[in-house]
Amino acid sequence: MSKSHELVKQQSMKGHNSDEELRKYVERFTQMEIDRENIGGRQKDLLNEAKKSGFLKTSIRKAVKTLRSSMEQRQSATEVERATKEYVEICSDLPLFKQASGATDEAKEAVGK
Repeated sequence: MSKSHELVKQQSMKGHNSDEELRKYVERFTQMEIDRENIGGRQKDLLNEAKKSGFLKTSIRKAVKTLRSSMEQRQSATEVERATKEYVEICSDLPLFKQASGATDEAKEAVGK
């Protein structure tokens, strides 16, 4: 018998744990899963309500994520956004960016005709 098989066999032995104790853990975990599903549904309803009031659901999710993050993480994200804007400004005269900008302008003109 392999060592991993023996380990699994040993772990599956009841020892001091009872069937009733196992059932209680499974029941509690199952209830937590149900609660999580219910909360997810309520969050979805709330975001739909906010959307009807004119708010962007994605922005609300991002705001919550930002508020939950640490100050250090927020500062880091702000630095990345600042640097990205700076890089775009520096590189905006490169042919690739001009081509992309021109394609956008052409598409706008085609729609306008």
